[in-house]
Amino acid sequence: MTELSYQTSGRSYTGYLADGTRGTPAPGILVLHEAMGLGAHAKRKADLLAELGYVALAADPFWRTR
Repeated sequence: MTELSYQTSGRSYTGYLADGTRGTPAPGILVLHEAMGLGAHAKRKADLLAELGYVALAADPFWRTR
């Protein structure tokens, strides 16, 4: 499981990538956090999805806003 940064529309964002595919093609799932930001709960959900064989990105689209 990996903390990462990614860019879209000229802006940088952070996220947490959980990949349970072991290199095989699989569906991806976007996990969005609750109001308090990307925390342990969203990361645990991504990890659980990875254990089921998915690629799960717990994104933090608001990390630069107050």
